[in-house]
Amino acid sequence: MKLSLYLEFKRSKSYTVHIEREFAFALILYRHTFPQKYTTMQSVWGMSAKTLGLIVNKFTELLLNKFKNRFEFDTCQFSSENCKIFPNVVGFVDGTMQKVSRPSSYKDQKLVYNGWKHIHCIKYQAIATPDGITSSLVGPFIRSSHDARIFYKSKTLDCLIVYLNYISKDDNVPFEYVVYGDMAYSKLDKVYKSFPLSEVNNDKLKKINKSMRKTRIQVEIKFGKVSQLFKFCKYNYGMKIFANTKPATIYILSTLFKNFHTCINGSAGSKIFKLQPPNIYDYIKALMCEHQPEDTIDNYKTILNNASNLVETVTVPDN
Repeated sequence: MKLSLYLEFKRSKSYTVHIEREFAFALILYRHTFPQKYTTMQSVWGMSAKTLGLIVNKFTELLLNKFKNRFEFDTCQFSSENCKIFPNVVGFVDGTMQKVSRPSSYKDQKLVYNGWKHIHCIKYQAIATPDGITSSLVGPFIRSSHDARIFYKSKTLDCLIVYLNYISKDDNVPFEYVVYGDMAYSKLDKVYKSFPLSEVNNDKLKKINKSMRKTRIQVEIKFGKVSQLFKFCKYNYGMKIFANTKPATIYILSTLFKNFHTCINGSAGSKIFKLQPPNIYDYIKALMCEHQPEDTIDNYKTILNNASNLVETVTVPDN
């Protein structure tokens, strides 16, 4: 990673904290693993609560600046080399909710209330690739919106169609690359779903639906793995969208750390498809690719390098 071995974080003009890069990583992973206050972490880390908070907040900003844009749509995960070893279904799309604490004002409550689940939450859309990596995470989104509607309005689909069309023609493959979603998604170009029950009139279609159901569930397992490894993001009492907690930031980083964990330890999904996740060093290097200036977008390859710029998200205020 292009991070200095020693990091410098300023709390004030007269107070600066110098720490090792590995120490900052260990601290932020510890912070995301379980909901806990900085005051309870003092005895473990040998630092004051204010210093711990400073390191976590500053290092969080640093990681987001390095990774977030590419993480919204990781073109390297959908590269022609990867798609050749994936089946023609190169990803599984689904949505998830992050439960948050109920805001104090009625107006703010309506902003994040979900009438279907009857909870206060913010939503995300993700695409998981067969190697077990969450290769696209878009959000957060607010208000009660259908998963499919969020997916289409986020422009992730537009980005995906441009990208998959390009590599399909470039590789001269005999089939089209597509993503697979559940019944909530409309069948569109590059988006497939199960056959409706009204159309399933023979054993072959039943077998296809059953087989795809088992594979599509992997994207839901990825959501579950995030909260299993990093429980802080699911601690709704601490996820206050108008406070300093920044629940969206916590969830995005938790998903990124889950990907790191998958690169090192593998996952159930990658074993099902008999695919190895990317090497951790190669994955981090690809995520940190710099974007080209917007005024140079004049051909397909440049568009693909700037693919995440096509994504529009509705950001929840952090303060």
